[in-house]
Amino acid sequence: MQCLYCNRLINPKNSTCFGCGAQVVVVPEERLWVCIAELLQEAEGWKLPPVNVVIFVITWWYLMCMRTVGSITTLQMAPDSKEIHYQLTGGWYWLGRLAFYLLPLVFVLVCIVLTIQ
Repeated sequence: MQCLYCNRLINPKNSTCFGCGAQVVVVPEERLWVCIAELLQEAEGWKLPPVNVVIFVITWWYLMCMRTVGSITTLQMAPDSKEIHYQLTGGWYWLGRLAFYLLPLVFVLVCIVLTIQ
């Protein structure tokens, strides 16, 4: 199997791309959000609550932060499946984590300051 991102071979033993070094997971289109939620739980050590709306919001925010910095990339492999590339090490991953944790805190603080004034 080849990586759709850099077009190099993927190690079948550990699903790591020989070119870009990313972990690669191929999932059906309908399991994309479930896979991202599982990735979030694995990477951050979280246990998500059993409320679907909360899971979706947290997973969406995680995906947006990580996609923005390039730590997670999703590519269309076929009409019904996606290839997820993720790197859970390095500077871009830590920048994504910083955004994931700090931006909601900044938002809450700004709302409090605006409410007080």
